[in-house]
Amino acid sequence: MKPIIAVMGPHGQNLLYNSVSVSTVSLNEVYAQGIERAGGIPFVIPPLTEKEDLFRLLDRCDGILFPGGEDVDPRFYDQVPSSKLGRINRKFDAVWIDATHYAVEKGLPILGICRGLQLVNVALGGNLYQDMSDFPGNTILHSQKQDRSYPVHPINVEKDSNLAKLLKETRVYTNTMHHQSVNGVGKGLKVVASADDGVIEALEDEKSEGKITLVQWHPEELQDSVPCMRSLFQNLVEQAAQYQH
Repeated sequence: MKPIIAVMGPHGQNLLYNSVSVSTVSLNEVYAQGIERAGGIPFVIPPLTEKEDLFRLLDRCDGILFPGGEDVDPRFYDQVPSSKLGRINRKFDAVWIDATHYAVEKGLPILGICRGLQLVNVALGGNLYQDMSDFPGNTILHSQKQDRSYPVHPINVEKDSNLAKLLKETRVYTNTMHHQSVNGVGKGLKVVASADDGVIEALEDEKSEGKITLVQWHPEELQDSVPCMRSLFQNLVEQAAQYQH
């Protein structure tokens, strides 16, 4: 049986015909395509009010993908909001944090992308730079204007990491679309990739077993332009198949 991958539905906005804005759960379809290509079944989970309902759904899944989206509410890492903080949604953050704790406790494999990396890191006790301008020293471009499938800058991958095994490279070009980044690293995680300016680009579980893979870029958009990025989805699905009930 194909493993089921829970995809935590990100918060979005949708305009109705009468121009009234409503809150939505909106997923870029390339996330689902990445999971399907790798042999899994994507299952989008909305921000449920009751933890028991969330855990009941997650109990029927074999892995979790945390996609990109809005900024993480800095209250979750004991900071006051910076004037440069973007849009936040505490309800979504709380549900994703509960899902992270559940996954770690149960041993569900995790793939976190962009906001997903930041949120999982915060859930495990880490913190963030609320804006790239807070990062010490000069930084390279981290918010590209090119098409999302265009790889803009290189990252350096630790040679002994699981990520290096997946990508089969220790230096690879990625896209980049973020104004926040990891500062303090969460419990049970280690840094396995950085940009040339020192900005953290990837984290994984300390044992490098492939159970937790967190990346700052958007591999779902690079599946065709940088084919090695498909391996991140393949790893998630393979890990989920091993976990499968």
